[in-house]
Amino acid sequence: FDVTNRIDFVECDLLPERGSSEVSAYDLICANLPYIPTHTLQRLPIFGREPTLALDGGEDGLDLVRRLLDMGPQWLAAGGMMLLELEATNAVQGRELACTLFPNGTIKLHHDLAGHPRLLEIRP
Repeated sequence: FDVTNRIDFVECDLLPERGSSEVSAYDLICANLPYIPTHTLQRLPIFGREPTLALDGGEDGLDLVRRLLDMGPQWLAAGGMMLLELEATNAVQGRELACTLFPNGTIKLHHDLAGHPRLLEIRP
C-alpha cells in the first residue's frame, strides 16, 4: 500500500508545541523512549558503550514516558492509538499512569515473546 500521501513525520521533542504543526491531532503515536531506570542502567554491560541519553529513563525509568503520557490526551485523535515500549519492571506502573491520564480509554499491556510485559497500548 502506498501511504506516502497519508503520513506526516514530525521531528520534535516528544510532541510539537501547539500551533507549531499543521496537524491538530495524531491517529498514531508510537514511541520507544529511554526506559531503563538509572540504577539498573549503571549495572548493565552496555553502560558507557551506548549513549546514556538514549537509554536512561530516570529514577523509575518513566521520566520521558510520563511526559509523553501527560501530552497524549491533547494530541491523540479520537479513535487513535498510542503505543509505547516499556521496560518490563516498570510496565505495570506505566499502565497505571496511562489509566489515570486516559480514564475513559482502553489501556492494554502486551507481553513480548519472552512473556514480559513490554508494550503499552492506549486508545482514548
